[in-house]
Order: sequence, then structure tokens, then C-alpha cells
Amino acid sequence: MRVNTGYIDADRTVYTLTRTYFVDRIEGPDANGRVKIIGKDILRFAEIEKTQMPPLPTANLTLGAPATVNFNVGMSPSGVGSTLPTLPYFMVALEEEMFYAHVSPGDVLSSDTRHEFGTLAVGHPAGTAVREAFPSQNASYKPVALIRELLLAAGIDPAYIPYSDWEAECDAHISTTAITTYFFEPESVKALVEELLADFGCALWWDELDAELKFKVITSGASAVATLTDTDHILESSMTVKTLEKERFSRVQFSYGMLKTGSGMTNLVSNLTPDPKNMGKSQLVIDTAAESLNANGGAVLKKIVSRWLGYNADTEVANIIDRYLARYSQAPREVSFKLDAKDSHHRTGDVVEIVSRLLQAPDGSQAPVKFLITQFHEVIVGTQYQYTALELPG
Repeated sequence: MRVNTGYIDADRTVYTLTRTYFVDRIEGPDANGRVKIIGKDILRFAEIEKTQMPPLPTANLTLGAPATVNFNVGMSPSGVGSTLPTLPYFMVALEEEMFYAHVSPGDVLSSDTRHEFGTLAVGHPAGTAVREAFPSQNASYKPVALIRELLLAAGIDPAYIPYSDWEAECDAHISTTAITTYFFEPESVKALVEELLADFGCALWWDELDAELKFKVITSGASAVATLTDTDHILESSMTVKTLEKERFSRVQFSYGMLKTGSGMTNLVSNLTPDPKNMGKSQLVIDTAAESLNANGGAVLKKIVSRWLGYNADTEVANIIDRYLARYSQAPREVSFKLDAKDSHHRTGDVVEIVSRLLQAPDGSQAPVKFLITQFHEVIVGTQYQYTALELPG
């Protein structure tokens, strides 16, 4: 549904904003004949949490598969081959063995390789479930590619995913990363997307004005699109400032490179949890200046455990740690303020500079401070808007 709000200025010019939401439910009519329509943004629907990837297996072998050679074995029920990936080859698992396969006509599973990633080639009896992997192939994946695939699996219309914008934002800050992790146990799409965003230091949100999902890599290097001041923009007595001391940390320990089952190391994931003991590598970076007596005088550790970043992702891990420390080695400030309709074009994801008497430098000056807008909503229809923003290092 689309909600239009706006105002008319002194010249009788009409200004409107159109917001797009999705109908969740309709309540009523009540005793007074009123009907209530409840709308949500697209990321808040239960389907994103209920949908699991990879999907639960529906295909089973009709005959046994041999132990050591490639094979062509039928699957049941009839027509199940059409539910599997249509790729030239994709990763599957029979019991604990991983290998590449494709679907041949007649619901036939044809193996292209055997015992990938150190798993053992063994015989598999009739009735063995054919488990798909996510992602389907061993390739270099950008995090945005996997996020898009997960959201599409949850039924999100691709029209709401401006993927070229996502790629441009990702490429500006994140190198093409070889994500060779495989998931064989179904997990919530919502949980997997949130894990990807946290591991790479990104954000995803619904922009109701543009009617699309926005993606952003959170970095201190973003340029401001405007300057907001006490005198010209921020409504009188509407601004508050809060220091988020609990968000500060001075060192990051990043564990990655999932251990395989058995000896040696690889990026294999089955149903292993994001636990440091399941990882083959770890980087610890300390911001000594932030821990000095002249700064915060103490150490605060943030731990990140990634199932996505592989054993050779040293450079990418170092970059992610640098981005996190640049943002949080000093406790960020969060501001809340109101703007009137003339400034309502500012929205979530915008970076702005704020000049205010409440944001003084150590010498008492009012130098511009950079903030990322994290929330905004209408408080008086068509005229006043409430904003929340998080400080970014200069």
C-alpha cells in the first residue's frame, strides 16, 4: 500500500511524500465502522524468518550409490529433479559425503566428482536424502550476491532489490571475497542475512520512499550530503545527544576459516556453529592509542566469528577489523532531532554534518561532526520529522 502525506506552502504549492508498505493484516470494522489496515516494511514479514536455506531435502535415491566411482542414480518422488538447481553442476551431500553433481533427464542424479573437501567416498543406500548446499557452487561470492539469493528464496520481489547499487557500494569497500562455505543444514534466511551483515560490517533496510531495499557498508570514509545547523534546520529544543559508551571497543579478535571434519583445514560448514574452536585462523588487532591513559585507559574486546570468510581471507578480515575500529575505538555519540518539511528529503542511510552548540569540540568550537542517519519517521503528518543519527569518525 502507498501512503501519501504532505503540506501546502504559502504559494499554494503542494509537496507530498509517498511511502510504500506491505499489508500485513486488516482489522475491523469496529463498533464505529472503522477499519484498520496494518502495513509493514518488507523485511519484517515472517516469511523471511520462516524460510530456510538450503531448503529441506525432498529428493531421495531410488537405488544405492556405489562407493568410489561416479554414478547415475534415479531419485524419487517423480518430478523431484525439477526442484534441484538447474546449474551445470552444484554441490550436494549424501550422508557425510560432499561432491558435485547435476540432474540428468528422468530425475537422475549424476555425480561429477566424489569426496570433495576431504570427505570420504562411501556407498549410499537407497532412500538416502539428497541434500542441497548453500551456496550451490564453489566460487568467489560477494556478500551482496548471497544476501540477494537468500532474499529471493524468501519470496522478495527482485523489483525491490536495486542490485547494481548494492554491487557499487560493496565494490567500493569490500574486495571480491572467496566465500567457499557450504551450509547443508537448513537455517533461517533472516539469521543468515544478519550474520553476513555483521561479519562484513554492513546494513540493510527498507526505504519506504524509494520503495526498495538499501544496502550500505558502514565506513567512516563516507562523504556528507548536507550540513544541518541549529539555526537553519534543526527545530528548537528538539535535539538530544547521548554517548554510547557500551558500543566502544579498542581491540577486535576475528576468527575465521572453518575447520573441516577430520584432519587438515578447509572452509567446510555443515551444522557447525560460529564458535572460535571451529575456526582455523584468528586475527587480533589492538588500537593502543584508544587504550592509553590519555584516551580511555582500558581494553574492551569485540569478538567476531565468521562462518563465511574462508581460510585465505586474511586481507579481507584485516580490512573489516580496520573499519570496525575506525568507528568504535571511541564511544560514538547518538543524536536525536526534528526537522520540518522543507528538510524532509534527508533519510535513513544519508551521511550529514551537524553543527550544534551541543556538539562542541574540546576547545569549545562548533566544528561540523559527521553522522549517519539510522532512523527517521513522521511525528506530525506532513510537517515534522524525527531523526536518529550515529556519529562517524571524521
